[in-house]
Amino acid sequence: MTQPSPLWYATRGAGTVALILLTASVVLGIVTSVGWKSDDWPRFVLTALHRNLSLFVIAFGVVHVLTAIFDPTVSLGIKAAVVPFGSNYRTLWLSLGVISSELLVGIIATSLLRQHLGYLAWRAIHWLTYATWPLAILHSLGTGTDSHSGWFVLVAAGCTISVLAALFWRANQGLMDHPSLRVLSQGTCGLAALALVIWTAAGPLQPGWARRAGTPSSLLAGSGTTPAAALAPGMDDQLQGSLRQADNGSLELSLQDVQQPALQLIIDVPDPRAQQASLTVTQNGASLCQAPAAIANAVTASCGQTQLTITLRRAGRESGGILGELITGAASA
Repeated sequence: MTQPSPLWYATRGAGTVALILLTASVVLGIVTSVGWKSDDWPRFVLTALHRNLSLFVIAFGVVHVLTAIFDPTVSLGIKAAVVPFGSNYRTLWLSLGVISSELLVGIIATSLLRQHLGYLAWRAIHWLTYATWPLAILHSLGTGTDSHSGWFVLVAAGCTISVLAALFWRANQGLMDHPSLRVLSQGTCGLAALALVIWTAAGPLQPGWARRAGTPSSLLAGSGTTPAAALAPGMDDQLQGSLRQADNGSLELSLQDVQQPALQLIIDVPDPRAQQASLTVTQNGASLCQAPAAIANAVTASCGQTQLTITLRRAGRESGGILGELITGAASA
């Protein structure tokens, strides 16, 4: 069975680290823009930290781009990495990342040449920093294959809350004498954050997002793996996910294959007492199987010629997380 290459994991990791560092850099830039300082953190230390954080963003961004270029899973190529709208892979969302990274490179380059540009010109260019972060977060959620994962949702939420809190604080500090403008600025930030939450819930977190986002049909079957291979007999894969209970008592288990992150399993249990459920298996948003399932000591179902056996356990007493194991075999004739 074809597995994602190490470069695919490196791309995801470097992109996530770059987003976190970019968030830290933006937050630090916001709070120091109105002259914030402390005895423990002199202004020159904050300035140096802000500059170094930005350089680390570039470093991890370069790793993110290079590994994406050479990763055989998607094979983006150099053009897609440097030319906005130059790729047929999730064109819009990938292009937002390209634009964000190029803006950031331009901002850092002009910062290094600040003494030759003059303060006003540098300041005007530096305002583009406020555009790099929203473009980066949209790119991460729209293009990233981890956008449906609980850990990445927490990362994205933490980054968003951090930037939002810094903007609210800056509005309070910098617009004290302009209450109407302060309220307008804070309201705009709040509405933008709400729009991001609604879009994320209705888009990247929903099944089928890979297809709607613009993933080529040749990749929807999963990185060179055919649907038949994705559920071939002989699998013994670990699963992780979450459990949700609706008001009517029905349960939904959303699981991701650890070895094949593109493989998703959703178990719907309308009535837990009936020991009957339905199983939906998707790969990169494309449906591979929909079948009735029986619940006993394990969840069992037949997908074509493959028998699936799923054992489940809670990740912790107080946690809503679910861990499991997927074992496949040949279905009985």
